[in-house]
Amino acid sequence: VACKVTDATGRGLSVRGQVLNAQNSVVVSAFSSRHAGMGRFAFVPGAGQRYHAHLTLPDGSTTDYPLPVPQPIGYSLHVVETPDDFLVEARYRGTAGAAAPSPVQLLTQVRGVVAYPSPRPLTGDAPAVWRMPKKNYPNGIVHFTLFDGQGTPQCERLAFVQNGPAALRITVVADQASYGAHAPVQLTVRVADAAGQPVATNLSVAVSDAGLSALDPNAETIASHLLLTSDLMGYVENPGYYFREQSATTALALDDLLLTQGWRRFVWKEVLAGSFSAALFPTEQGIGLTGQVVSEHGNRPIPNSQLTFLQTRPAKNITTASTDAQGRFNFVGFPVLDTAIITL
Repeated sequence: VACKVTDATGRGLSVRGQVLNAQNSVVVSAFSSRHAGMGRFAFVPGAGQRYHAHLTLPDGSTTDYPLPVPQPIGYSLHVVETPDDFLVEARYRGTAGAAAPSPVQLLTQVRGVVAYPSPRPLTGDAPAVWRMPKKNYPNGIVHFTLFDGQGTPQCERLAFVQNGPAALRITVVADQASYGAHAPVQLTVRVADAAGQPVATNLSVAVSDAGLSALDPNAETIASHLLLTSDLMGYVENPGYYFREQSATTALALDDLLLTQGWRRFVWKEVLAGSFSAALFPTEQGIGLTGQVVSEHGNRPIPNSQLTFLQTRPAKNITTASTDAQGRFNFVGFPVLDTAIITL
């Protein structure tokens, strides 16, 4: 069982506690949070029992928190990480004499890179077991989803693939040793493989102040955003912490994060049923200039208002349009390089 304790602002709190049953008998004698208020404990729930956590907060006060009610039947998905593999185990507990819908299928994916092994039977107390090599995945969050014999998703577990840095050697050479303010900078970028041979690549380059990273070494970085926080909902405290150094401590903290802050970019049942909600915003085809024409005091939209769009930089462009029923307008498709000067 993974847990996360936060204050009213969403920051993690360091707590310690016990788990007790409805008769106030101790089930878990002691557990405590680690990084950012997250931690874990293990116990076997009893049939029909209710449990609660008795927590001691940083100020010394105590509080009780009810745990979710254990379910008598259902699936479980267990993931154990080794240096080279993920060992995935699925079990099913049903009503007396009821067999699990078999076989079960495991689907795994990292940012759309999908790997799924052959289905496995689930019979009696024997679990279905898969060994998934880490080398089959790129770095990032791997999603393990268990489907029953009818193709219905039953369990999901997140883990993190860390295969080390990409096997590319990137060299950046500037055309000058130093530059003045607003001076043009020309960089020569060379990319080679581990053997030193040139490699054709598609790259994007981001430039930031090197001194900023020293102010907060645990702040968001390009790597933490692309590999971690963009795949998680909600606030992630100090995301750079998980990438600053690779150690058993940070790996365990990262696993606690994935256990407590699940991924929900889409709902499997809606995807399998072909039911998709309408997009809130249209796909951007380029830079757009949007707005609304209102009355002098700004409280009444003016529909069918005639507009003239005049661009003098970086290219000359003129066009006309009229506002819609809500007084709104949208100009798209005009060139923008560096600074654009536009008059409406």
